[in-house]
Amino acid sequence: MELLQKRPDVAINALIIFLVTLVLVLILTPIFRKVAERLNILDRPAGRKIHPEPVPYLGGIAIYLSFVIPMVAFLFTHQTASQIFSKQFIGFFLATLLVVVTGVVDDWKKLGALWKLGIQIVAATLLFVADFRIDFIANPLGGVITFPPYISFLITVLWMVTFINAINFLDGLDGLAAGVVFIASIALLGVAFIRFDITAIFLTAAIAGSCLGFLKYNRHPASIFMGDSGSMFLGMMVGIVGIQSVAKATTVAALFIPVLVVFIPVYDIINAFFRRISHKASIFTADKEHFHHRLLRLGVSHRRAVWIFYSVGIYFGILAFLFLIIPDEFVTIILVLLAIGIFIVLRAFIFVERGVKSEGTDLMETVTQVVHILIPQAK
Repeated sequence: MELLQKRPDVAINALIIFLVTLVLVLILTPIFRKVAERLNILDRPAGRKIHPEPVPYLGGIAIYLSFVIPMVAFLFTHQTASQIFSKQFIGFFLATLLVVVTGVVDDWKKLGALWKLGIQIVAATLLFVADFRIDFIANPLGGVITFPPYISFLITVLWMVTFINAINFLDGLDGLAAGVVFIASIALLGVAFIRFDITAIFLTAAIAGSCLGFLKYNRHPASIFMGDSGSMFLGMMVGIVGIQSVAKATTVAALFIPVLVVFIPVYDIINAFFRRISHKASIFTADKEHFHHRLLRLGVSHRRAVWIFYSVGIYFGILAFLFLIIPDEFVTIILVLLAIGIFIVLRAFIFVERGVKSEGTDLMETVTQVVHILIPQAK
């Protein structure tokens, strides 16, 4: 933070980027909503869909452009030509553009799951080549653990694919993915300020602005969906900022900060993977067994289900931020709060998976059921 006091221009530029992305997405989203309606790129009610009327896609393009335009403008006004056309920037631009285009094609014509996974791996490979990679972690006993290139590549690809699909799977309720990523980006922005990681500061400021602006049109009942183009792009951005966080880390705990801020979607995708394997189903088969789907089946309203995710994201985001600013003697308290939070979330998953029916029960009965699941009676 002392460095930030010496460089207040960084905070000012971050605020400008946030506001510009916010305004741009507010302007662009209605435009692309009309484009989607004219081209008939709509998400129609069917199968696992929960909305009653067709809803336009292409919100992801508005999010992407509102992010890219100010970031490119900032680069051209603050960086040299060699920095603008560096390997890192070109790799970043190609990887993000690839997932956005793939998402648009999937929203329009529907790609197979294997095709999407393959393209995600290609995009992650582009990022690895551009030096967005996890090639070491801090050693709890001191020093660092350095990975050989092939291990670094595998970890980086797995990391990126996990985050891309975690947010992609999360995008099942109005305002859910955009809101969770907004909360995550604010937490990661705070972490970036503490470390004075200028790249992460500007990236998270842009993500936060685009997500907050998009929520005006995407909150329940949504008038437009971000689609796979938006959810995969946002997932990739969280993964990239997470890699930046790990790269700047001096403690092994920093590895878990990006995971903490999107804890439920990461846990949900891991849970879905093992659930489908245990049921001998394809891991690429879409279903209505994600956490948010089950909450709705329990009788939780759409808005309350979304706010459950928001609340958990805020809780873990605060803990992730506190990890970096509290003195060492208080770390135990944060670890206890973290353990309590994880325990409650996991117990909630068990509760939801048991499928407690809410029909015919009032609020007090439902709360009693939740308490009995979360806090088992002592024997």
